Amino acid sequence: MTVTQDITLNPADWMTQIPRNVYLSELSLPGSWYSVLEEYQGKGVSIANQYAAGVRAFDLDCRLTGQTSSSSSALRLVCAGTDGVGTAGSDYVSGVLVLDKMKEIGALIANNPEEYVVVVLTVAEKPMTRKPALASEIS
Repeated sequence: MTVTQDITLNPADWMTQIPRNVYLSELSLPGSWYSVLEEYQGKGVSIANQYAAGVRAFDLDCRLTGQTSSSSSALRLVCAGTDGVGTAGSDYVSGVLVLDKMKEIGALIANNPEEYVVVVLTVAEKPMTRKPALASEIS
C-alpha cells in the first residue's frame, strides 16, 4: 500500500513539515555557493533573504587578514568577496567578518529551532587574486 500526502511547503520553514522519520542524510539541501558575494547571489541578497527563500546550506569562503579589530590583536577572518566594501578585480576580501555571518545564521536557527543549517567554511591564508568564475563562464 502506498500512502501519499499533499504537502504545501513554505520556503521559510520547509524543514518543519518533513516527517520526523526522515533523516537529514536523505535530503538534498538547497544551498548557495559564495553565499555573501553579490556577484553570485544578487545585489542586496543577504543570508536572511536566502534562508527565507529556502536555502539551508551556506558557503562562506574566507580569508585571514593581517588587520586586527579594535578589541583584539588576533588576525581577522573575513568573508571573501566585495560586498560593497572591497574593490572588484582587486583582492576580493570584504570587510564582512565571518563571526558576524555566523551570528546571523545562529539567529535564524534560534528563531526556527526545528530547522537545520549546514555551513561550509573554507579558510585560506591569502586573498583571492582573481574573481571566482561564475557558472555561466565555465565551459
